[in-house]
Parts: sequence; structure tokens; C-alpha cells
Amino acid sequence: MASTPDGHGYWEVAADGGVFAFGDAGFHSSMGGHSLNKPVVGMAATADGRGYWLVASDGGIFTFGDATFSGSLGGQPLNQPVVGMATTSDGRGYWLVANDGGVFSYGDATYFGSMGGIGLDRSVLTLARSPSDLGYAMATSDGAVFTFGDTRFYGSVISPGPLRVGEYGDSLAMQAVHDGRTLVPRDAHAEEWCASVRRDQHGGADERRKDRGAMTLEGKTALVTGAARGLGRAYALHLAKLGADIAVLDIDLHSYREYESEAVLMTADTTAEEILAFGRRALALETDVTDPDAMRQAVATVEEAWSGLDIVVCNAGGGLGSPFEGRASELDLDEFDAVMKKNLYGTVNTCVAVAPLLKRQGSGKIVTVASISGLRGGRQGAYAHYGVAKAGIAMYTRYLAQDLGSSGITVNCIAPGYVATGRLAMAFESMESDTLVSINAMNAIGRPASTEDCAKVVGFLASAESDYLSGVVLPIDGATVS
Repeated sequence: MASTPDGHGYWEVAADGGVFAFGDAGFHSSMGGHSLNKPVVGMAATADGRGYWLVASDGGIFTFGDATFSGSLGGQPLNQPVVGMATTSDGRGYWLVANDGGVFSYGDATYFGSMGGIGLDRSVLTLARSPSDLGYAMATSDGAVFTFGDTRFYGSVISPGPLRVGEYGDSLAMQAVHDGRTLVPRDAHAEEWCASVRRDQHGGADERRKDRGAMTLEGKTALVTGAARGLGRAYALHLAKLGADIAVLDIDLHSYREYESEAVLMTADTTAEEILAFGRRALALETDVTDPDAMRQAVATVEEAWSGLDIVVCNAGGGLGSPFEGRASELDLDEFDAVMKKNLYGTVNTCVAVAPLLKRQGSGKIVTVASISGLRGGRQGAYAHYGVAKAGIAMYTRYLAQDLGSSGITVNCIAPGYVATGRLAMAFESMESDTLVSINAMNAIGRPASTEDCAKVVGFLASAESDYLSGVVLPIDGATVS
């Protein structure tokens, strides 16, 4: 059986695939009345309760409603029958577990190890994922529990106390206890076996986890605007390295070609292709953020492709002219209008486009991008159009955080100082030494920020590590404005 998200209903499934709905559970069809090769042994519901999966003992998968098919074992020879399944939190993947503890992963479900091949003397009955999707636990017919990934062992019917024996390697290794003793003897062979599980079957994800520590975006989806080059590209690549799938949006997906110093940084034809090379999913959206209708269509494209959106980074923007021109009392109003549109209006258009989707989900993280130019007046009032636009973004962020907080959505803003993007790094190299020294002297660290300095902060604000932060405007400036 499976329950609805609100707990006010449930489905029951029979061996012939017949489904029975109770309470607020909706009926989305079934396999009842169809001729099946093997009996149905389990089911799982989608996160919104508008669909479900059925799994047969041969590993065949049947989807109904908005449940997505990501693969199956149907038709493949199995040593032991499949006995159950668990789905990832976003519904884009699932794990199947066999009677002997073998685990099979599909879609965005990650393999963390199994009991297959160990030679259990009892049957596995069920599998349950951890809330983070970074682990799972299985239970056997006699009440023993086996944990994998980040799932902790708290005890079982067989062994009520915390795990003291049976740990191998790091947190990705198997933990197993039965009657107070290890199921696999602690010897060189066991250590080698567990290491090979992590290295070969898990596909190196343990190394990725060590690189990023506790912070992960596995299973998340993100939209990054202005991501064809510079800081936007850095944000997109960093979020992808943390595990997210990325929708890359820019008015020109090849805008890096305008600057040789940006072009030499590219490892593929577009940022989206670079992300695909990481093994993540990517969408390439050539869209103008100043066009509200185009932004709504872009968000609809993301929702259609991925069924949701978790993270939004409103990076698109930029100034016009020299940073030493455009004084507040001498503004060219056409330039002022253009800068306001691609910065403040672009950010507002993006947020207005994504808000309905995030509200329906009841979750989401929005990161806007201002600048220290929006937190203080520039010298001699120069570059005023840019500073005013960024100040507007900072204040809009605070209003938006107040608006969306009750919907489970956080909104925060970063305010970078001087950043050595490919384009600006080249400008720094051509500056007079006195000018560069003056810029570096403005902050306590004594250097411009790197794109990675800023990307790490975006990664933090996009992750669960920042769940209680909202309405914050965070300078990334080496203490320039403090």
C-alpha cells in the first residue's frame, strides 16, 4: 500500500495489479484485469499524490497518473524476485530491492550499496529512502535493519542498540548487524569488497561527496539566468558540481565569444554542454529576461521537462559604459532605462515567472544578485544607473522574502564587489598598478573575489544549509563595505 501526502487517504494494491483507493486518494487506473507474467509486490505514490508506480516481482514497472517511468528489470533474468521499491523525493527516480537485498537504481536515484551476493539467511521485505535521497535502509523478515549512504542505524528488533560493529570504510559503506555480530567477517576480503562497491558500483559518487562535504544538491533542479559566461556560468557549474540539474538561460548562449578571456575558459560549446559533461541534466534556454512573456514560457519549459524547479538564481544584468562615467547628475535616461530593465526588471520578471510554480510546490530557493554598488554610493557618483538598479534588487529581495516565506520559499541576495571574471581579470591586468593597488586596498583581504568565491556562497544559499536564512543581502566583498 501507499499513503497520500497529507495522510488523509491511501491505496491498496492486489497481486494482480488491482488498485483500491480510500479517503482522498485518487484512482489513476491499475493493472487489474490484465494478464501479468508475475504478481505485483509493491507500490509507491508520487510526491503530489496524483500518480503511483506498481512493481512486479520480476522488476517490471507500471506507471499511472503523473508517475514517470525511469526504467525497469522486466524481462531480465533475476537470481531473486523483487519485493519492493522506494522513490526519490522528486519522483524522478526509484530503487528496487530484491529478496536477497540486491538494489537496482533508476533515474536520479543513486546506488549506495546492497546486500546482494552476501548470502543472507533470511528475506528482505522492504526498502525506505532517507529524506535527503542520499541513502536508504532495508528490513528483513526477522526485523534486522541494514543501512546505506547517509542513513544511520538506530537499532532494530534483532539489535536494539546503536551500531557498534559491522562498519566498513566511510559513510557510504555497508552497516549490518545480526544478533550482535557482523554478517560479513571483518577481514581484508570484506574491506576490499566494500571498497569495490563504493568505487565500481556507486560510480565515484563517494569521492564527489568528500569534495563537497555535507552540502549537496543531488536531485535538485536549478534555473540560472545570464549563465552563458562569467559569474552566471560559474554559478551554474558550481550548482551542477553539487549535484543539481541546470537550466541555463541567457539572451545569447554564446555570449562568451564577445571576450577572448571568457572564450578560453569554455570546455564545450555552451555552458549547458559543460554541465552535461558532469553527468547532470541541462536545458539551454535562449531568452531575454526583460521580456515577461518569454520568461513565463521559459519557466513553463523547465516545468514540462522536469516537473518542478527547486532553485532560481537571478544573475542576468550588467551595466553600460565605463564604471568611471554615468554620474548621478548627468545620467543619460536611455542608458538608465536600459540598465534598469536588464537588472531590476529582469530580476522581477524572473521572480514573477517562477513564483506560481514554487508556490504550488510549497518550496524553493531564490537567489538574486545585487552588488556592493547598490549598498553604497560610488565615488563621485559614477555608474549611478547600475548602483540604483542593484539597490532596487536588494530591496526587492527583502519584499519578496516577506511575500513568499509563508509558502516555504526563501529569498536571499548576494552583493559581490570586484570579481575577477575572465573579462574583468583582463581589465585588471591592463590597469595602471596604482589603480589596481587602490582597488585591492578597498577590501581587507587585498584581492578581487574569484568567481568561485561567489559561486560557493550561491551554493550555500541554494542548499538546505541555509534553510532559515531569508531576506538577507550578503556582501561578497572581502569587507569592502564593512
